[in-house]
Amino acid sequence: MGAGQWAAVVAGAVLGGWLLGGIILAVVVVFTRHPSAIVVGVFFAVSGVLYYAERLTASWTEEEAEAALRSPTLADLDALDGPALTLAVRDLVRRDGCAAEAGSRGLLAETPEGRRLHIRVESARTDADLDARAVLAARDAAARGRRSAVVVTNGSFTVHAHAQAATSEVHLVDRELLRRWCEEGKALTDLLPPRRAHG
Repeated sequence: MGAGQWAAVVAGAVLGGWLLGGIILAVVVVFTRHPSAIVVGVFFAVSGVLYYAERLTASWTEEEAEAALRSPTLADLDALDGPALTLAVRDLVRRDGCAAEAGSRGLLAETPEGRRLHIRVESARTDADLDARAVLAARDAAARGRRSAVVVTNGSFTVHAHAQAATSEVHLVDRELLRRWCEEGKALTDLLPPRRAHG
């Protein structure tokens, strides 16, 4: 149980004790003066307890959902369409400690070490492998921002795409690398080859 959940439990216990004390006081005071009013008091007290319990359960559910999104499985990513997959990859990049924002042509990211990346995300909605066109598009977009180009897909690349990537210095993240990234907790920079030194 996380710190937030412990805090919620303590707050619930305090609120529950307060409500219980209020109910007892209402029973003692109101019953002696207006016996019919006790029904109203108990109704509001019980309604308050039920409402808080519902909100407490909802907050735990939201925390669990957020945790699941931070560590998706490959099957989770397969269920997403193109824009949603791009956002999921953005969240993985951020999980690695990198800054990342979605741009018009892909993700713009920067690692804590200052390595600037342009990440193009391609959703594999068919059995066809990605060809060299995705590699060339990533290369051209990255060149405009003087960034390293990366193409991420939940599918595979053709032999031609691999050959083009090798000559264009574009890094490819296929289905297996994506699985290691999202399910094994590997950082993207650990999956990519080291940056070449220029000079």
